[in-house]
Amino acid sequence: MTTTDRFLLDAWYAIARVADVRYETMMPIRLLGEHLVLWASERRGITVLADRCPHRSVRLSAGEVRDGNIVCPYHGWQFDSNGQCTHIPAHPAMRIPSSFRVHSYPVRERFGVVWTTLGDPDTEIHDFPEWHDGHYTHIPFGPYAFHASPFRVVENAFDIPHFAILHDKQLGLSARPEIPRFQVSVGKDGLRIRNVRIWQPDIDGSGSSGQVRYDHYLPHPLTLYTEKSFSGGCQTAYFTITPVAESEAIAWGWSAFRGAVTANPSDFNDYQKLLYESDKSIVESQYPADLPISRSRSNAHDAEVHVESDRGSTAYRRWLRELGATYAVC
Repeated sequence: MTTTDRFLLDAWYAIARVADVRYETMMPIRLLGEHLVLWASERRGITVLADRCPHRSVRLSAGEVRDGNIVCPYHGWQFDSNGQCTHIPAHPAMRIPSSFRVHSYPVRERFGVVWTTLGDPDTEIHDFPEWHDGHYTHIPFGPYAFHASPFRVVENAFDIPHFAILHDKQLGLSARPEIPRFQVSVGKDGLRIRNVRIWQPDIDGSGSSGQVRYDHYLPHPLTLYTEKSFSGGCQTAYFTITPVAESEAIAWGWSAFRGAVTANPSDFNDYQKLLYESDKSIVESQYPADLPISRSRSNAHDAEVHVESDRGSTAYRRWLRELGATYAVC
């Protein structure tokens, strides 16, 4: 295990689109530095196992699926969807011990995506109520890959002040960069950043402009629910970040529109990809790559300083400190 941070281990993560899963075909996955293999059979559905044969530590994903079992490419050991070894070619009559098995992980399907966890979550996957509401137009977007700390990716997602500069004439306007004071609170249910106001020349990629208000809610440090309100409508979005490794992350997103402004799915995805490419270049350039949260770094040569409009970020970092974060932070 590459981390002992319970708040990361005991969480659900998106790992693949259901539409990309093929019967009898394996898909290698990495999560928190751990190597996993995802596969599906008609009888058992989707399965996630550790991508390691317990015999000689070979990647099972380099093998094949045969008659509903994974076959190791080295010695031909076979494992069923529960991870139990069912056949050893060199000893076909052997009574195989129950300890000859591969670790299996829980699986959920939600929002068209396969989810898993390395730990033991005490909650289910966070809901996105608007996704089930027929009054909204629903548009999934991503996944988007970043070579950066997963926490850097999340912090960028709720960082509104950069809109007017990095996303000039898209999410903001460089001639109108001011951010009025907004509210920030951290409680047992997570972090809330309320009433962040900014003028946008292009609210949703359709060319509509106006004053907007953002309200962010993070029930988990790698999950962000955002509501953007504007005259005549609103847009809600659900982001979740999969921590592939300490400096590698994948962002998944779902958006729901209601009211006067409704984006065309194709145009909206093109718009999101444009924003992602701009964000990616910035986030991947940040140094240190890990998110600085330690108070002891305040005098470091690469310490980061903060202003009033960074209150959401400073609360986020304080929250991570309180959770005892050690992974992808410094």
